[in-house]
Amino acid sequence: MRKCRFLQYKAKKAFFEKTLTNDNMTNKNYWKLMKPFLSEKGGSYGTQITLKENGVMVSDEKELAQIFNDQYVNIVEKQLGLPQ
Repeated sequence: MRKCRFLQYKAKKAFFEKTLTNDNMTNKNYWKLMKPFLSEKGGSYGTQITLKENGVMVSDEKELAQIFNDQYVNIVEKQLGLPQ
């Protein structure tokens, strides 16, 4: 059982790393990818969110809120490299 969970975790991690580093990632594609993992219907709802940001694992709620806020406030600049 532990081996199965480890393999599942490893496969998900590889999938997300490959997908999220794609240069063609759009806001629509991002939420389409993340929706199944953020649903209240799934078994993982209510679990702590952890992000890998600049090689560091972040799980503090205030830091996560700041990261998400910065991403969406500056989405045009980050995606296109153009200042607002």
